[in-house]
Amino acid sequence: SEVLRRLWCIFEMHETSVLQQGFEFWTSLGKVGSPLMSSGPALQALQNLDVRNASATDEVDQRQIVNFIAGEPEMAGIQEFPDAWSSEAGRSSTRRQLDPGCPRHTYEEEVKRKKCIKFVELNAAIVKASAGALTAPDAKELVFPSWGADGKAKELLRQVPPVWIPGAENRGISLGHLRSFAEAVRGAVDSNELRSSHVSPGGKQRRFVWHRAPAGAEDQLQFDMQGLCELFLKPMTKPAGCSLVELLADGPQPCEHFVTHDWRNPLKSTMAALEWHAEARNLPDTTIYWICAFAHRQHDPREAQGDGLDLRSAPFSLALHDSCGAVSILGDSATEELARTYTRLWCVYEAWVATSTGKSYDILMSSG
Repeated sequence: SEVLRRLWCIFEMHETSVLQQGFEFWTSLGKVGSPLMSSGPALQALQNLDVRNASATDEVDQRQIVNFIAGEPEMAGIQEFPDAWSSEAGRSSTRRQLDPGCPRHTYEEEVKRKKCIKFVELNAAIVKASAGALTAPDAKELVFPSWGADGKAKELLRQVPPVWIPGAENRGISLGHLRSFAEAVRGAVDSNELRSSHVSPGGKQRRFVWHRAPAGAEDQLQFDMQGLCELFLKPMTKPAGCSLVELLADGPQPCEHFVTHDWRNPLKSTMAALEWHAEARNLPDTTIYWICAFAHRQHDPREAQGDGLDLRSAPFSLALHDSCGAVSILGDSATEELARTYTRLWCVYEAWVATSTGKSYDILMSSG
């Protein structure tokens, strides 16, 4: 992410965006988003982008670029002095320096403060243009629900046609599609007043937020898998009665890595943990994770049970047996939340199946 801290690079990314040219990101391992390199870390770095913190080695260059971004005259606060004729260059040159009346740093900070909106808009433009290169290019344009004043999803009358996939164990989701979907959900959570069906200890209806709710904010709740299911998955899949994967995939996607987690964990943390897993295991964006909420048809409660006679016939058990291993995602905050996953009997059972059958078993938090 060092490139995102260099002001000249930010300027070049800005111009690329303005000219509507394509972005590609490369590392020593290859193109980001290719089978050689997961795009998760780059996307996370972009989400933390703040061009106001970028710098240039040359202080005059830095002031000129800051002026440019802010819409100020580029040479404001900069003095120019003609140099002697340069026979080597064949022309006269100009020497530049900061205007002593506009102290270094103080001038830049004042410009950023007064024209803050310009820098915020540039952040958004770069993130939007860059994210297109880092999210799944073949992701389908799903129809998202709208929400009423009560924060509840309204009924959808249409959706993209599903691709029917027999057996929920064959409905894994690629990391690329999962990332694209989560980014769209994040935008909806940030721009709408979505409400949880669970009230606070004080009896207040709680509003979902994407980032961790401030301490003491009883009316806020960080968006979790329960909220995702109620406000997105169920209304989006109801028109066809399918699973989310059947709206995204082109055919069966058998499980490669089975995800075991508590639905109360924030979706933001779950995504961060999976990005860490992909990076640590050097997995591409095409890696298939099996997540029950996306694999099951939410309007058919019988599907998750298999034949109901043997746990080994249930889709999650079949998916786990077919996988390379399991990924267990823990909570992030208080000590009791770290092990909250293991207070869920299904999660304990999945851990037993994975370890007793010789599968890999990775335990993750959002920080690694």
